[in-house]
Amino acid sequence: MLRPGVSTEDLALAKSLLGENSPAMALFLRMSAADQQHAIAVLQSLRDRGEDHPALLQAALLHDVGKAMG
Repeated sequence: MLRPGVSTEDLALAKSLLGENSPAMALFLRMSAADQQHAIAVLQSLRDRGEDHPALLQAALLHDVGKAMG
């Protein structure tokens, strides 16, 4: 499920960190396109600073998931 504004590369990056068919990825996909874009931007900012701990990068992708839960 690709939404306008979320690139194929961004989606692939999220899948690589969260797991393609994981519950975490399902949550990411429930987020709005704007929240997905923001999450990717936060992730990229962390990576630009040299952060590479998987749990931290996963948290960057999911930090706004509560918005999607209603």
